[in-house]
Amino acid sequence: MINLPKLEIRFVPDRSSVSLINAIEVFSAPNDLTESAKNLRTIYRLNVGGKKTRPEDDILGRTWSPDDAFLYRKDSARNISSTQKPNHQSGSELIAPDFVYRTAKTIVSSDCIFMINVTWSFKVKSNYRHFIRAHFFDIKNNESQPSDFYLYVNGHWRLHVNPFDHHGLVTPFYIDVINVSDGSGLLNVSLGNTEPYKDAGFLNGLEVMEFLEDSSKGSSYRVYIIAGCAALALVLVLGLLFLLCLKWRRSKKI
Repeated sequence: MINLPKLEIRFVPDRSSVSLINAIEVFSAPNDLTESAKNLRTIYRLNVGGKKTRPEDDILGRTWSPDDAFLYRKDSARNISSTQKPNHQSGSELIAPDFVYRTAKTIVSSDCIFMINVTWSFKVKSNYRHFIRAHFFDIKNNESQPSDFYLYVNGHWRLHVNPFDHHGLVTPFYIDVINVSDGSGLLNVSLGNTEPYKDAGFLNGLEVMEFLEDSSKGSSYRVYIIAGCAALALVLVLGLLFLLCLKWRRSKKI
């Protein structure tokens, strides 16, 4: 956790060596994360409703991929776009680039389906914890047509989303969720309407990160395994020497 307004990272190579770094990513995280739960690896980063972007398109060098391949039902959502520039809050302009907020997917309304939803499904490791960040910017509606909806994760976690609760319609915002995947090996993120037949719900971007196992714990487990194997080998050797000693003593008596 960094509590200072400035972050400085220095690389000091050994003598006669050089330092090399490919990329560094810094992002804000919920304050309730414990120190042992801050090792994250990004596995999915989606520009929802948009196209794949190159690292040079993002000031932080991130690659954002299209979301179509992860839609559970292709006909459940449609792409929307806007030229409106987001009104960022101070310090939030690096959370996601503007092109992420200028495209989105919205729920396809239906007169035949009572409660409608759209779902993105991701392959993940079973029973692992994941950090999910959903990006929103309401390019679909105006003040006369509020767009409140539900955000679901794995079908059981639900949050009511209302853009008016996040500095108004012209300001982008994000929602963070920490969720444990079940044994299916899939992580599902869904949008759903709050009222029957209501045409509402949108998503601009989505990031899924995996919590990495604490390396120190892994090292401890390996130490225990090696120590156990060594102890077992010592017991076997001592047992063999004991048997050989008994056999030698018996042969002398004969």
